[in-house]
Amino acid sequence: MTEIFKITYKIGPSYLHELFVRKVDIHNVGGLFRVTMPKFRTIQYGKHSLRYEGAQIWNQLDDDIKRAINL
Repeated sequence: MTEIFKITYKIGPSYLHELFVRKVDIHNVGGLFRVTMPKFRTIQYGKHSLRYEGAQIWNQLDDDIKRAINL
């Protein structure tokens, strides 16, 4: 989660910034600072990837943790 925190606040490696895209929530339903869940075709290379599981775990965190200023 520390890497995803760095990526969402653009303080991580630049080549990882394209892995996770912040979800824009117009109605503010379901919390702030959500990451889009990518679609996948296979379990091994899609569902078990950092891109999918990282987004899933990040979205389950409390908003207080996501709003933290530093690690």
